Amino acid sequence: MKTSIILAASLAALVMAGAARADDTPADINMKGMAALDNKDYATAVKYFQQAADGGDASGENNLAILYWRGQGVTQDYAQALYWYKKAAAQGNAGAQADIGYMYANGLGVPVDMAQAASWYQQAADNGNMIAQYNLGVMYDNGNGVPQDYAKAFALYQKSADQGDTAAEDSVGLYYENGIVVTQDYAQAAYWFKKAADAGDADGQNYLGQLYEGGYGVTQDYAQAAELYQKAADQGNASAQSALGYLYESGEGVTEDYAKAAEWNQKAADQGDATGEANLGFLYMLGDGVTEDDVQAAVWFQKAADQGNATSEFGLGVLYETGKGVTEDDAKGQELIQKAADAGNPDAKSWLAGTFGDSSSSSSQ
Repeated sequence: MKTSIILAASLAALVMAGAARADDTPADINMKGMAALDNKDYATAVKYFQQAADGGDASGENNLAILYWRGQGVTQDYAQALYWYKKAAAQGNAGAQADIGYMYANGLGVPVDMAQAASWYQQAADNGNMIAQYNLGVMYDNGNGVPQDYAKAFALYQKSADQGDTAAEDSVGLYYENGIVVTQDYAQAAYWFKKAADAGDADGQNYLGQLYEGGYGVTQDYAQAAELYQKAADQGNASAQSALGYLYESGEGVTEDYAKAAEWNQKAADQGDATGEANLGFLYMLGDGVTEDDVQAAVWFQKAADQGNATSEFGLGVLYETGKGVTEDDAKGQELIQKAADAGNPDAKSWLAGTFGDSSSSSSQ
């Protein structure tokens, strides 16, 4: 990327984005388009890319397609974008092949066709395009447009990760963490998550934070976990926000601060994160960091319970049994607590056994 930027800037200085000369090749004209694009002169870029594309230059065809896709210098037109992408793809342009795959996968200018998407991604992946390798890996992971095949998914993720795609690095890490088609290896998971995290990827930061919090593949370090969660949370990662909120509630790796716990769990809950919703429910139930409010507790417990969160099922069940924040309903309370117990929630199990302790707090991650 840095090389192309420097090259474009150098060409801009040499040609000053002037008119194409008679002896300019289509490739030369394409580079003048790149210089104009670098200067955000989209109209001029379109003119040069059109000339280069008309001359059969694959990069010019691809670049013209991109501008039609984005609507830069021209009216956005997916049909025109696809037309020029296919011309570039026919010449083996991997970026064009990958973008055609994306258009079919997302119904941009064409009906959604996952089989076509897979076919185009495969061509681009075979030509070394890391984005196509990752996207095709996701398709094999989910069995979408292709038969589900974790081994093929992992192989594609690995190829993409080896080129530095952070989403692929996260996926390779998850495969190692969970032992999917590879031997479970937390150290390898940490290695790949760290590569993504070091590149600023919020998911990688969150996943690595989880390993530091649990001491999996790394020495347990709550402070390091908190630092990583903070970086991811600042980028809007909901899972990291609820995890950071939990650390502020427990005082692990950070100074205990219920107000901050409530703040971060609220951010996560507002994005629909079930853990954040559950944690926020308990904070309202206990009045930690917020004014005690059983009605609000019930609202957040219900949201998380609707997503199958066992901790919230337990909390909501307790509210129904005690008639706090909701109309008392022992049968519904027992049903929810039993459901939480069946899912393995230890507080629900002890409640049913009559051995539950004095505190009903069960904020969790």
